Amino acid sequence: MNGFLGNPTILVNDNITQHPDWRRMLKMSAISEPSRIFVMLDEHPDYVNDGNFFMHPEDIGHWHDLPSSLHAGSGSLSYADGHAGTHRWKFASIRTKVIFSPMTVSPFLPNEKADYNWLIESTGIKK
Repeated sequence: MNGFLGNPTILVNDNITQHPDWRRMLKMSAISEPSRIFVMLDEHPDYVNDGNFFMHPEDIGHWHDLPSSLHAGSGSLSYADGHAGTHRWKFASIRTKVIFSPMTVSPFLPNEKADYNWLIESTGIKK
């Protein structure tokens, strides 16, 4: 689940909750563009470590949680308005094979930010 939706206790001690340009959406009425904000997505099996999908809002050069690319290089997402879709990832750094070993981060090259930027916009965290 999108780590910036729902549970108010997630990320409480993180400075993300204090940043003036970032937001958390705890109620449906807080979601300004439900057709753009994802609720659930397919997470890469090696990165499943908890119940939320977290992305750091600032580019820190790596994925904290990695979305899945198991659908022919694409990932599945469901959105707050109820529709679902797939997104084809552009770069090989996100289209990694499952190795059945827990991972913590996945770096990406500076010229491979398009996938990260697309998904961070879909979190709805930026005001």
